[in-house]
Amino acid sequence: MTFAESLVDKLPARCRLGHLNSILHILEKTSPKAKTEFGRPLLALAETFRRRGIVVLISDLYAPAEEVIQSLRHFRFKGNDMVVFHILDPQEQRFQFPQVFRMEDMETRRQVVMVPEVVREEYLRLMNRHIETFKKECGILGVDYLVLETSRPLDYALYSYLYTRHKSM
Repeated sequence: MTFAESLVDKLPARCRLGHLNSILHILEKTSPKAKTEFGRPLLALAETFRRRGIVVLISDLYAPAEEVIQSLRHFRFKGNDMVVFHILDPQEQRFQFPQVFRMEDMETRRQVVMVPEVVREEYLRLMNRHIETFKKECGILGVDYLVLETSRPLDYALYSYLYTRHKSM
């Protein structure tokens, strides 16, 4: 399922060899929307589950952490295994911009001029706190949490995770 404020696209669960390719195709055609809300779409999806399964959330997680965590609780309560792939650009983690630049929000198209020397330290503190909150809360819920950089292909990351998970069972 892809979502913004509501459901955008849905692909029924399948147990076929080529299903991961179908999932990757839907992800490839997904584009940013004006606003993303986790609560309503994920709660609606959790309510449609008839059997337990594995739920994979792939997101930049730019939302209040508690809103996302509350959504994950619904799936865990129903006995689902959960994986959260937190997608970040390497610069979002390092903030090593050499000079003043203009940043544009992909969802709202709002632009902000940034002076790296002025905002770097506070930005990194807040970003690291956000990531640590997800690590901690996902750990408490028994949800696998992985940070993936956009510099790595998503399909490689998914296959690697699934292979590692399969080996550990």
